Amino acid sequence: MNNRREVLKTLCAGAASLGAAPLVDASSRLCAKADAVIFLWIPGGLPHTETFDPKPHVAFKEGMPAREMLTTWPSIPTAVTGIRFTQGLEQIASVMDRGALIRSLVGASGPLLHAAHQRHWMEAGDEKHFGAALARQMGPRNTDAPAYVCIEDSDFASGCDYALAMIECGARFIQVDYGYTPFEKWDTHEYGHRRLPALKRSIDAPVATLIRRLEARGLLERTLVVLASEFSRAPLCEGSNATVSDERHFGLHAHFAGAGCVLLFGGGVRRGALFGRTADTHPSIVIENPVSVADVRATIAFALGLSAPEGAVIRGILS
Repeated sequence: MNNRREVLKTLCAGAASLGAAPLVDASSRLCAKADAVIFLWIPGGLPHTETFDPKPHVAFKEGMPAREMLTTWPSIPTAVTGIRFTQGLEQIASVMDRGALIRSLVGASGPLLHAAHQRHWMEAGDEKHFGAALARQMGPRNTDAPAYVCIEDSDFASGCDYALAMIECGARFIQVDYGYTPFEKWDTHEYGHRRLPALKRSIDAPVATLIRRLEARGLLERTLVVLASEFSRAPLCEGSNATVSDERHFGLHAHFAGAGCVLLFGGGVRRGALFGRTADTHPSIVIENPVSVADVRATIAFALGLSAPEGAVIRGILS
């Protein structure tokens, strides 16, 4: 990408056409806890037990049972007592007291195809993205800024920087897309354990820095930041007697929708909240307080002061 000024100029181009009158009267949003959303999207599959929902750590051993392979990195403490992440996410761990963690997201049923699961997350009625639908309902916070922005940068950290700038400009809903390349980035179909340190580094400092900068500017209280992925991952070796023969298969590689994590920070979030639980044994499915993608989207809408289906809002994470 070009320099930040040129990027912002491009993002704001056509803002007048995107800044049409909102469909929702501001007076109906008196209970809103947030005015804007930054949606950090990780396509490819972020493994829940290797990131934000660690289980007992296991090291590689040739011939080890595949079902024992849930967390291949040690866990670390976070700023919230009782919540632990896996090694390599120390920066996000340090700002966990500004956010809430959902550990019980259940994905869509059916074939675990990337395109299908991204549509399941994103599409909302006639809109190709639920963020665009929310932005259309509410309009921009500043008529000189677009209501909805999607940023896909080769550098996720730069995307987070642009998102902060767009919040300062007055955009309503900003998505930062990590980007998807088959069998690369978070599409870990082999050497999952070996690839995780670099992948974690690519999101750890950028996410934590974004939270800290929003807070320092007095913007975090009214900005809802959401980090989500299309599905989780599980051992590629199937069957109760399957074993791991080499380090190529050590780690989580198969698409898995039986559980997943979502992190939320800022506007409307009950700080330090933990919602949901997964089994401590393979396949680590949700066993307490399951939520759906629709529930997460309803919760985002509710935090913005919009109407949401009764029973869909995840109130356990809201202030």
